[in-house]
Amino acid sequence: TNVDQLLLTPLDRTQLTVDADSNLGAGYEAVNAINGDSTDSLASGIGWVSANADLDHELTVTWVQAQQLALIELTLASPLGPFAGLIVEVQDSVTNLWNAARVQGVERGLYANGAISGLGGSVTIHIVPTPSIGARVRRPAGSGFSSPPPGYDHVFAVIETRLSVATVQSTAFAYNELGARIQAGPVTYSYDPEG
Repeated sequence: TNVDQLLLTPLDRTQLTVDADSNLGAGYEAVNAINGDSTDSLASGIGWVSANADLDHELTVTWVQAQQLALIELTLASPLGPFAGLIVEVQDSVTNLWNAARVQGVERGLYANGAISGLGGSVTIHIVPTPSIGARVRRPAGSGFSSPPPGYDHVFAVIETRLSVATVQSTAFAYNELGARIQAGPVTYSYDPEG
C-alpha cells in the first residue's frame, strides 16, 4: 500500500465563483461566504443565509482550472445551534457531474450515513483528494440547525468557506487526542489512496 504525503494549499478566494439557491435578502448573498469575514454572526453583510423556507438549500463554489480538492472548512453560524444532515459534493473536472465527496474525516463534527453533523460553529471536512472544479454543501429539506432563533427556522447559513487543494509533499500531518490538527506551518496529512 502506498501512502502519499500531501501539502494543503488554500485556493485563492479571488479565483472562486460562488452561487446559492436563495438568500434571506439584501446583505445575505452567497458571495459573502467567501469574503474573508468569519465573524460569528447572522448580521447582514457577513455571511450567506438562505431563504427561510424548508426546501433544499445549497451553497456552490466553483473555479476554472481542475484542482485536487482535499479540504473544506466551513464556518457556520453558531446562533443557529447544532446542525445535522449536511451533504458535501464535488464537481468532477472531466464529466462536470456532481458526486458525493469521499469524506476521510471531520473535525468538530461527525460523518455518518453520507451526512455531516456537529455542534455548530466551524467544521473541517477532509476528503480524498479529488480532481474537481467545484464543491457544494447542501442542506436537504427537513434537516439543518436544531435551535435557530425566530425568523431563521429553515435557513442554511455559511459565514465563511475555505477550500484547500493537495500537492505531493514529504511532510506529515498530525492530530491531537481530540482530533484537531496540531502541526504548525503548512498543513499536511497522509492518506491511503487504496483505502
